[in-house]
Amino acid sequence: MKAASIAAFAALMSIAQLAQAEDAAMSISIAVPALDPGAERSVVAFDLTSHFHVILTNTSDKPQRIVTESNSWGGHALSFELTDDSGKKFTARRVEPDYGKNMLHWWILNPQESMVVDVYFADSDRWQNFPHSVGYGNSQTVTMRAVFEVKSDEVPASAGLWVGHIVSPPAKYVFYNRTSK
Repeated sequence: MKAASIAAFAALMSIAQLAQAEDAAMSISIAVPALDPGAERSVVAFDLTSHFHVILTNTSDKPQRIVTESNSWGGHALSFELTDDSGKKFTARRVEPDYGKNMLHWWILNPQESMVVDVYFADSDRWQNFPHSVGYGNSQTVTMRAVFEVKSDEVPASAGLWVGHIVSPPAKYVFYNRTSK
């Protein structure tokens, strides 16, 4: 029985290592640096075009095909896990549009190449569940991390697309309202 348990544990570890190896091909980060003097990571909403950036990087030694957000296969790949000061957890996701022509497209990231994704957090027609303080000058502090996930059963295997689950390190961000509304 003990040998069977060890074998099962070893098999599970091998599966976990394979998943980590797959995920190690890509990394993700939120590009909102801390700002002096308070070392605060500020995300400011001025209008619907206000945005921040997420950086996807191919950390492998071979090109990676990354499904784009402009089709149903990649439209939901990027999301954000947030936790407010009271401990309430929520997820910000892209609002999926009606894809008139749903054609599979992908970016090709060469080894060590990065791409920047604009996240228009203040536009509720594009994103849902980001903090939106009601009054001008109000703010909300959250702990946030970016998640990029493409599941193997969600994309055609013949396309050779990257599949996996990557997460940025969690950090505190302050969402400010500077809109005129």
